[in-house]
Amino acid sequence: MKKKSFNITDVFIILILVLCVAGIAVRAFRLTEAKTEKYHNYRVSFTAQLDRSQLDAINAGASLKDGKKTQFTLLEGYWITEKENGIDLSGEFLVYGKVTEAGFETENGRYFKGDTVTVKGDGLDFEAALTDFEKQ
Repeated sequence: MKKKSFNITDVFIILILVLCVAGIAVRAFRLTEAKTEKYHNYRVSFTAQLDRSQLDAINAGASLKDGKKTQFTLLEGYWITEKENGIDLSGEFLVYGKVTEAGFETENGRYFKGDTVTVKGDGLDFEAALTDFEKQ
């Protein structure tokens, strides 16, 4: 009579069974979705003060960047209000990122409601006060 012992086939079968059980546990408890939120396009509301020369350069779709190299795209539907001390601009930027507990996160940095960012590009250079972040 032959003596029974473990061989490579037995070890392989046990390993496959363990991996199957681990896969079922991951799938059942959704461990793969743990904090894997992806970036999306967000509408970032802002207000700013401009002068006459900047007003001529304003156009929808203007591509702007801040000091962190984050891309801000001016969306249509901005509002211009002329006052005696300057021109107020209110509108929305399109920015790629996500809202977290620590603020609005982009690949290049974090922003919070009330932050002031200096954006430059397309003949524009102004400071914008961020007021809200809304997923598009």
